[in-house]
Amino acid sequence: KRGLKFLNDPKNYPWMLKDPRLCITFRTWLPLLNFIPAILYTYRHPLDVALSLHKREFERFEIPRGLRIWYVYNRRAVQQSDDLCRVVTSHHLVMVQPQVEFDRIYDELRYCGVDVPHKLTLSDVASFIDIKLQHGQSTLKDTVCEQDTSNINPPDSWKPSNDNQLKLYREVMRVYCALENRSAFRKGFAWDESIHDG
Repeated sequence: KRGLKFLNDPKNYPWMLKDPRLCITFRTWLPLLNFIPAILYTYRHPLDVALSLHKREFERFEIPRGLRIWYVYNRRAVQQSDDLCRVVTSHHLVMVQPQVEFDRIYDELRYCGVDVPHKLTLSDVASFIDIKLQHGQSTLKDTVCEQDTSNINPPDSWKPSNDNQLKLYREVMRVYCALENRSAFRKGFAWDESIHDG
């Protein structure tokens, strides 16, 4: 109740709420809001996500589980934001061209009706973007989307132990590349509904 009171108070507009669980719970919250929010949809390279989860929670998050979680969260986020004003970006774009990307995000959020107070300056961007602190390296150097993802193999950072893991990797990378070229946001995009995060 306290959270909804804050979110529905016009004095607090515009606000931004960042919680990965919203990817799968957003439609539960939407009827409780006094207005329809814009969605800032951002994603990260799936192997970077899976390796990060594995490093933090070794026993619980083996690489295939991290890849499945990435897949399910992105599938649900695309589906749940399909009819909303959605601005799409990626960790990769923010890292390689932060000023250009933040200017574009600003413009598109304004188009969605979000009263963003101001654009970020170069010094604003420099104060919180440091490429040297980049944890996952796949995001910056993976060229998998230039290839046929149905035949690719994972990089040296992870070796699948069976054919099912290789199949999962290829499907996850197919979707990642579809996010990159924005085809994942088109009507009729094919998701593998058999992939679950458990």
